Amino acid sequence: MACPMVAMVEHINTKCPSLEFVVLMTIGSFGHDLSQGPDPDFQVLLPLREELCRKLSIPTNRVEPNMGLSVDFQHTIEVGSADVRIGSTISGE
Repeated sequence: MACPMVAMVEHINTKCPSLEFVVLMTIGSFGHDLSQGPDPDFQVLLPLREELCRKLSIPTNRVEPNMGLSVDFQHTIEVGSADVRIGSTISGE
């Protein structure tokens, strides 16, 4: 059985000419203890991007990893996120 994410991206790339798949995103687990380091969900995103790109022959530099929220943006940078979301830091909860 094919990975659902691979099938979804393949569908986007072949059936949706007005869309371009360029970002893999996660916000991570709610309740993760930040003192324990980066969320394990962040640790999974980069290998997932590698696998997805390999299976679909997409250069990895064309798919940006995007992780986290205001509360954990330092960890997301540490793990390799290309972008960070800091909305609540600017606009409040």
